[in-house]
Amino acid sequence: ASTMAASIAGDDACRQRYGDPGPEEDWPEAVALADDLRWRVAALFHEEYARVDGPFGELPDAELVRWLAEHQHMVASCELGQEVLP
Repeated sequence: ASTMAASIAGDDACRQRYGDPGPEEDWPEAVALADDLRWRVAALFHEEYARVDGPFGELPDAELVRWLAEHQHMVASCELGQEVLP
């Protein structure tokens, strides 16, 4: 579930774009948002991954899926920013 969630959330794209970003506090915004999204997507598959922090934490499943469909290009290219958050 974690690997699939990372792919869906754009984690692969972020690693290609930024490499290994190092300590979390130094991550570019798009990488940090992809990480938050990865955890929320993983929660779709396994409740044990559920976290309530971050901008996607309280988003209902159906709304998350809709948001992902609408922002697929930005997610897939690691271009997420505050302006597109739900």
